[in-house]
Amino acid sequence: MYLSMAGLVGYHTSSAGGYFNAVKHAKEYGLDTFQFFLGSPRSWRYRDLKKNEDVKFNEAIQNSPFEITTVHMNYLPNPSTPKSDTDLRKKTEESLLEEIRRCDLLDVTNLVFHIGSHKGNGFETARPMVADFLNLGLAQNPRVKLLMEISAGAANSVGSTFEEISEIIELVDDPDKVGICFDTCHAFAAGYDLRDEQAIDETLDHFDSVLGLQRLKVIHANDSKGKLGEGKDRHANLGTGEIGEKGFENMMQHPTLDGIPFILETPGKGLLHDIELLKSFQG
Repeated sequence: MYLSMAGLVGYHTSSAGGYFNAVKHAKEYGLDTFQFFLGSPRSWRYRDLKKNEDVKFNEAIQNSPFEITTVHMNYLPNPSTPKSDTDLRKKTEESLLEEIRRCDLLDVTNLVFHIGSHKGNGFETARPMVADFLNLGLAQNPRVKLLMEISAGAANSVGSTFEEISEIIELVDDPDKVGICFDTCHAFAAGYDLRDEQAIDETLDHFDSVLGLQRLKVIHANDSKGKLGEGKDRHANLGTGEIGEKGFENMMQHPTLDGIPFILETPGKGLLHDIELLKSFQG
């Protein structure tokens, strides 16, 4: 068992009624960090900012213990979309630019996005498209860090292996500004074992050799309803899935993950249990 190290405990909070409410909810749960959406996760439209909403958010952050904040981009953009699909490509790029603009207003630390689907066109077709998406965002010189989230390995998905993500980063103009969000359910579904100390060491060593652990900025802490390598993105409450409590205890206390945000995206019924469980692993 690892000793004297611990990740940060957070979860995906609601920003209904104003982005500052995400800070309020996170404080109420006694969290170390949090994640939120900038709008509906299943809509291309972004609501207008309320009067002084960015000011109120930043004031709330200043009066809180939170040093790391994370936004999850909505689910509709597909960075792997080819330029030939002009409508979806345009909407995807416009969504990225709007999310970056709002993240910079709110001084958000990390912006996580799904790498998407190549829709049968193959990884080699999608690879430059994802790099172009990142280059478009980085050209804005954002303060927010852009994080690719590892995929679960479903059919046509892009970025379910460390090697694919590395090959995308190779095409980015400023690769040092690109980070990774490691979703435990996705990684497990893609074949990366996380159930015990040895498996976690092997997975993180592999990550480090291919991508470099300095790129790992956020962990989505989700147990997996699906089995190892099954390719199913089905989140479970901690300890009720195939990874199990021990896996999360070992990850939370792994020396290389000290200070990394562990953001819960688990089903709501067991959320309080999951928060308390992760906190108990902090020592």
